[in-house]
Amino acid sequence: MITDRQYQQLIIGQNKGWTLKKNAMKAGVCENSARHYLKNQKKPSEVKKPHTWKTRRDPLEKVWESDIKPLLIREPRVEAVSVIRVLEDKYPDQIWERHLRTLQRRIRIWRWKEGPEKEVFFPQERKPGISAQLDWTHIKELQVTILGKLLDWLLFHLVFPYSNWQCATLCRSESFASLKKGLQVGMKRMGKIPRDLWSDCSSTATHQLSRKSSERGFNQNYLDVCAHFGMRPHTIEVGKPNQNGDVESSNGHLKRRIDQALIIRGSRDFESKEAFMDFVEQLIDKLNQEVEQKRQEELALMRDLPVSDLCEFETTLARVSRSSTITVRRTVYSVPSRLIGSSLRVHLYEDRIEAFFDTERVLHAPRGEKAYIDYRHLMGTLIKKPGAFENYQWQEALYPQPIFRSAYDHMKRTLGDHRAVREYLRILELCVGHGESTIANLIEEILQSPKATLNSDEISQLLGTYDQMRSEFGREPDLIPDLTPYDQLLEPEAVLL
Repeated sequence: MITDRQYQQLIIGQNKGWTLKKNAMKAGVCENSARHYLKNQKKPSEVKKPHTWKTRRDPLEKVWESDIKPLLIREPRVEAVSVIRVLEDKYPDQIWERHLRTLQRRIRIWRWKEGPEKEVFFPQERKPGISAQLDWTHIKELQVTILGKLLDWLLFHLVFPYSNWQCATLCRSESFASLKKGLQVGMKRMGKIPRDLWSDCSSTATHQLSRKSSERGFNQNYLDVCAHFGMRPHTIEVGKPNQNGDVESSNGHLKRRIDQALIIRGSRDFESKEAFMDFVEQLIDKLNQEVEQKRQEELALMRDLPVSDLCEFETTLARVSRSSTITVRRTVYSVPSRLIGSSLRVHLYEDRIEAFFDTERVLHAPRGEKAYIDYRHLMGTLIKKPGAFENYQWQEALYPQPIFRSAYDHMKRTLGDHRAVREYLRILELCVGHGESTIANLIEEILQSPKATLNSDEISQLLGTYDQMRSEFGREPDLIPDLTPYDQLLEPEAVLL
């Protein structure tokens, strides 16, 4: 049988007046076939009869109705390979594996004719200025590091479906504080407010109404945020991320763009989180420039921003314990010892906390650590109670930089455990008045000398010289390395010469 294309070539040749022999040769068919199809004037596909007869006996005829079909009705997702295993267990005297392809075809046909209906996805028409969608997405897979430490944080992602204009902010977790901060930043950058706000069923926005029901309702604080902006809250069904599909899709697109930009950059390490976000925001700005015309269409139909800003922090109270610490959301923070027994008002931002005594701010610390201990808050008592240092629960926090730990270990070897603790605490006390970097530089200079004699008196003596040089030159002096070891190495060479 010839093809429809060959038949079409025969018709073209006939219209051009070619001979039958030439026409058949041009079409690549024999003369008899050409004569037959030109006479009937019907395409091969029109005269082809469907193949309805069987060429062999159905090997599954005896087990299809009794074993296979009931299994498919009970569990439509079962695969042909699993059905073969069932048949092998039930009828071990037959070789069922050779009928795998036949079974796969029969199951495919059954699913098409009698199987369960599949879910239909209905494309939605996006209208300008109507809605915005929010979501959180992890960036650990990007392997971004801050000074060598992996950044295992999230991006709060806000997308306007009609224009695909987007905004992202860095956050520690899927928290209510990150939601408020992300919305505030996103709406301000967009310039106006849409009518609806869509989110998934995150516990930040919703909660389960009862243990016996999967139905979820909005959290009151989430409703308050939507009321502040004058937006109507909406949520998708549980387990249906496609209903929030624009932002879900944009999550993947944005991370792929960031990944490619990092490849071009040649390094995934940044000096700070702010530097990384500057990098991301530059990339997002370029993406938003591509949809600026649609953004303008949305702006023309949206409402103005509220006059007042949304409060980005939560407020709680914390009492200062006898260890001069407060505990906020399972994290320990040190405060000045004079506040022991007092109650502090704490503002919890997404990335930091601030504690106030009356109206005075007494603490400003990042969030996310198990403990944030500032040695300056404890030095007065530690000097009086040096024995508390060795087994202090947060001892690692008393080493401001790695060089301080090296200094303590060195003094333990040279001075003994008891004296090393006292000397180290005196050195740490010098940091309060002269700064960590200055003391760290002096420690490093001493440890690099051949016969290091590290103690608090040596540091104090060097500090006097350091302060004198600073007063003479009017600036921070450069520490001059000791070149004596190099002179000693060169002396034998001088003798040989």
